[in-house]
Amino acid sequence: MLQPIHCNTNGLSAMPFDKREPCRSEGSENIDSSIITDVADVLTDATIDTVASQAATVNEVAIAAADSFLPVMGLQYVIDAIHSYTGLNWWASIVLTTLLIRSATVPLLINQLKATAKLRLMRPRLEEIKQQMDRMAMDPVAVAKGQAQMKKLFKEYGVSPFTPLKGLFVQGPIFVSFFLAILNMAEKVPSFKHGGAFWFTDLSTPDALYIFPVLSALSFLMTVECHMQETEGIWTMKNVYRGFAILTVPFSIGFPKAIFCYWVTSSLFSVVYGLALKAPGVKKMLDIPRGVKRTTSSEAKKT
Repeated sequence: MLQPIHCNTNGLSAMPFDKREPCRSEGSENIDSSIITDVADVLTDATIDTVASQAATVNEVAIAAADSFLPVMGLQYVIDAIHSYTGLNWWASIVLTTLLIRSATVPLLINQLKATAKLRLMRPRLEEIKQQMDRMAMDPVAVAKGQAQMKKLFKEYGVSPFTPLKGLFVQGPIFVSFFLAILNMAEKVPSFKHGGAFWFTDLSTPDALYIFPVLSALSFLMTVECHMQETEGIWTMKNVYRGFAILTVPFSIGFPKAIFCYWVTSSLFSVVYGLALKAPGVKKMLDIPRGVKRTTSSEAKKT
């Protein structure tokens, strides 16, 4: 005959032969299951929110870069990587990316500066050969001899007539790629709307205060004043660049603020780079030839 099972106050069943099992009621099972369900819901919601926020950041950059050319696409992913791993705002990520890439091009720029200095050193001899060829323009033998001398002179100095264009071939594509990459991100990355600071919180809109266009023009003018004396002896050319610096204000007032984070940073980097290379100790350390002193028009009149 079966005996009824009674529960003690300690929750154990009173069974013969001292066989005792935990006594569970329907209420306790309902409580346990409800607690587990609530915890699972909380964990699931938190995980989904975290994954969704990270996926949204990745997807917005991926969508923006999807239809870009390879260099432009690569720059967008580099800016996004710096933004993700450093935790910096978008404007600071653009600034840091600019500094890193400009720093990587410094060795190439130094080699170009050396070659340009050699061209200045050989220019008097080159002009002398050209004058000889002009005096004997009707003599094919003399012209051929002059061309051979010019070729030998270029070989002696280790430069070519196209040496000054090397910087344009390097910096030109970098400038265009940066411009297109940042412009594309400003248009298609929603988080750019709150990725700035100070007066430029929204990086996707133009600067209504015109502070950035003016800063861009001033920084470019500083670059002209620092570099043109070293690379150009023609004041007319320098005045052309000065005029272009002034024209950048009305030309750039419609650009989003994100563009200026690159422009101003790049121009200031050029200023610091130019001032550093003007120091005699730096020139000596880098083995940059010293240029020939040029006489200005006022000095020429005095002599």
